[in-house]
Amino acid sequence: MDDIVFYSVAIFAVLLVGISKGGFGGGLGLLAVPLMSFTTSPITAAAILLPVLCVMDAFGV
Repeated sequence: MDDIVFYSVAIFAVLLVGISKGGFGGGLGLLAVPLMSFTTSPITAAAILLPVLCVMDAFGV
């Protein structure tokens, strides 16, 4: 049960960052780490999102 909550919050956070990087969300991508820190520690949330952000930037270039 706990994994379902984590994965749903993580998927929503990644979608939020992706929409924000696409130019439609404004600054809402800043809420990804605080949103994920409700289910994990903030350091773990940042460590999970960092590779995702790097891949998004690589595809953006």
